[in-house]
Amino acid sequence: QKWLVRTDRFGATTFGLANDQLRHIKKIKYRLNGHRDKAAKFSISALTRKGYRFDTCVYGAHLFSPEKDTFLTESEKAAVICSFLFPQFNFLATGGSKGISKSDAPRKLQFLSQAKGRIVILGDNDKAGRESDLPRKLTSAGIKSFYHITEYPQSEKDSGDDIVDILERFSSFDLEAFFNDHVRRIEKRREEENKRYEVAYRNLFR
Repeated sequence: QKWLVRTDRFGATTFGLANDQLRHIKKIKYRLNGHRDKAAKFSISALTRKGYRFDTCVYGAHLFSPEKDTFLTESEKAAVICSFLFPQFNFLATGGSKGISKSDAPRKLQFLSQAKGRIVILGDNDKAGRESDLPRKLTSAGIKSFYHITEYPQSEKDSGDDIVDILERFSSFDLEAFFNDHVRRIEKRREEENKRYEVAYRNLFR
């Protein structure tokens, strides 16, 4: 209920996009196996009031807590599922690898500048996920520090797996431990690169 999830009379799942107020309703049809029915197009219903059309926002923005680490998923379903399994984190959905337009990014993502925790993009393991321009859009919104993950345990390159697929595969998957390990590997790589730069710089003046 707090995620504003409902089922309409045609069997589609509806997600309420809200921040300070409910702004849009997104409808998605799922198959019995829980995967999106790609034959049925999803729709977004704009809410209006006295002729005013509300702007859209990031799904889950109404639950955002600045103190927590924040994970950005592509799908709304992933954000909802992850939030119940890992309530210590924020989960927000962008609506796809290109779910936020370049022009809308500063307005939709600027609230993340309040974040005191870390910000993590959990992209899908495919070409679209790897080449997502969400990192550039976060930067345009004034978010300078974040991580971008598209590779997961026992997930082949371009498998299309998202975080929910990994959770289904590993019932005891520890997102926090996985992310912390990812950060350690990045920091080690950066440390090694810095050492190489220092050696190369010193060699210039020998």
